[in-house]
Amino acid sequence: MIKVCYTVDAPYAGGSERYIALIAGALDRTHFEPYVLAKRGPGLNEWCRDLERKDVEVLDAEMGLPFRPLDAIGIIRALLRISPDIVHVNVPGPYDGQMGLLAPISRLCGGSRVVVTEHLPMVEKLWKRAFVKGISYRWVDKVLTVCNANIPYLIERQKISAAKIRVIPNALPQNYGLKAVPKRKTTRETLALPDNVIGLAVVGSLIERKGLPVLLDALVPLMDLSWMLFVAGEGEKRQTYERLVNELQIRDRVRFLGHISGNGVERLLCAMDVLVLPSFMEAMPYVILEAMACGLPVVASRIFGIPEMVGDESTAFLVPPGDTGGLSEGLRKVLTSPELRRRMGKSARNRFEKYFTLDKQIAAIHSTYFELIGMRTNG
Repeated sequence: MIKVCYTVDAPYAGGSERYIALIAGALDRTHFEPYVLAKRGPGLNEWCRDLERKDVEVLDAEMGLPFRPLDAIGIIRALLRISPDIVHVNVPGPYDGQMGLLAPISRLCGGSRVVVTEHLPMVEKLWKRAFVKGISYRWVDKVLTVCNANIPYLIERQKISAAKIRVIPNALPQNYGLKAVPKRKTTRETLALPDNVIGLAVVGSLIERKGLPVLLDALVPLMDLSWMLFVAGEGEKRQTYERLVNELQIRDRVRFLGHISGNGVERLLCAMDVLVLPSFMEAMPYVILEAMACGLPVVASRIFGIPEMVGDESTAFLVPPGDTGGLSEGLRKVLTSPELRRRMGKSARNRFEKYFTLDKQIAAIHSTYFELIGMRTNG
């Protein structure tokens, strides 16, 4: 049995933590025994409980390296207790994952092979942190990333050897969305969304890089059409965005739903007609996969890994980030053509099934782990 320990140092559960939960919960238990090392807290407690319901043991340890050096003691104790064969470090931003320090610590605790997953390597370089990470990554055996667009940033900005990099896209279970589709009518009734009004959805944190003001501005010229925008998520900019909605005089067309947990996003998307993602920085956002699985057309920013996800215009309209006019034009196309929405939605679901189902991701993860164990056995 190969023991795999995933490490998470975020204080809350976001997309990259979902990545770990999906993989840890889907590993083949005839070959792998998964663990997760994390610091429990208000933002992670429910996430940890979900893992435990999937029979994944969660090891609790403080995660404050390098700023709290004594935290290394608890990390070392946790790793020594389980003696993992592989430590898989989650790196949401380029200097998360304890700045890579979990790699040498893992080797110190018994020679474990070390995998990291880099989600957003395009973030600007911070020299002091980059120095610490550069040293730590000497003990990293394999660097996974979620899209090809990340590779130049890993090589040029993060100084990672191309030979260590492997792209394994994000994924979702193949049945995602299928159970929620029959509930579309009741969900729309709950949202007070009539059948003759087109539902637009934005899902994500209400922070600057998600670009919500660009979308709100783009919607003003579309007031002649019948639509409602549903904003799912919380964040530091919520009050600012609510004021902007009032200033733009589109308050009766926009609803802020707050944070949606559990299968709420799946049900919301299956009740909508279009997903909009006007972000300035994303790698391979889960919400686009969710929309594709639910058979929704997408209107989004042409950035980083998003073009790889959606392919050509049969699935999505992509515009330069911050291009209010382009976003408005793309939205008008999908808002005015039910047949176009139907065709794009069908294409999106087909593309999801072909490339982005969880079984394909897990097969690639398995092969990576087996390769690493072979490296250790032979070397």
